[in-house]
Amino acid sequence: MSENNYYNYYVETLTNTMTDAIIRNVSLQASVKVNEELVKEYDETIQLLDAEIGKLNEQLENERIARNENENSKIKFLDSEVSRLNSELNEICNLKSEYEKVKHQVQHIDTFRNELLKAQKENEELKNQIEYLQLTPAKRKKVDEANAQQYVPVSEINTKDQIRDGGSF
Repeated sequence: MSENNYYNYYVETLTNTMTDAIIRNVSLQASVKVNEELVKEYDETIQLLDAEIGKLNEQLENERIARNENENSKIKFLDSEVSRLNSELNEICNLKSEYEKVKHQVQHIDTFRNELLKAQKENEELKNQIEYLQLTPAKRKKVDEANAQQYVPVSEINTKDQIRDGGSF
């Protein structure tokens, strides 16, 4: 009874741990995708703003020749635009570093998931071995003979028919 309770609690804990890992994995993967989209959007914004800065620089050159009075105001505008772009660039760099951290965490979760799957496989093998060891010697012999011919799961042999011990008492 104690072994059965232990096994049940072990499977329950293993299932809960796997569920938690999967939920974290899904959450982190969703965060990664959202961050990738944000980085992509910011990259496009930066490209558009770089093109806009290029246009503004051309306009500044033309107006400089035509109007010297407006030169200072446009330089101030461009300086504020550059400082704004620099602040956006800093935000993008922060998002990129956060993305790298999340990516690293996802790799750790994948490693954990693989180890968890290995543990589940080992657990299943131990379960099968326990079932085999709990069989009577006659049933073990029958299982060994069946395994020698071809692989037959222990659970199928138990349900087919009753194996009789040939002895007399």
